[in-house]
Amino acid sequence: MSESLRKIYRYLREHKVIGEEQLKELESMGMIPREKLKDRTYYRGVCRNTRVAMWVESPGWPSKDKLPLPNGDRGPCFYHMREKANVIFVETINHPADDDGFDLFVPVEELLPSDE
Repeated sequence: MSESLRKIYRYLREHKVIGEEQLKELESMGMIPREKLKDRTYYRGVCRNTRVAMWVESPGWPSKDKLPLPNGDRGPCFYHMREKANVIFVETINHPADDDGFDLFVPVEELLPSDE
């Protein structure tokens, strides 16, 4: 993890509630504001369980009929893959602007598709 992501992660652990002042501080550390996120785009960032997540703006995507995901009718939020006890599953997580008292994903860089 880069030093800038470590700094953000420490900040999140120290501030259990994210308000306007904390959002401004996170933006000064490199966080991408919620209004600048692009639908169905992957971002590098930091939270307790992942360093990469996809922002989904559209409620109801992906459809529960096509892919069983937690909170399939939920949006906007980040989706990420997680492994726990040798099982891989999909979780949702909020941007700090939507703090609900649980873990938050702080996006710092848009990830572009590559041939790798």
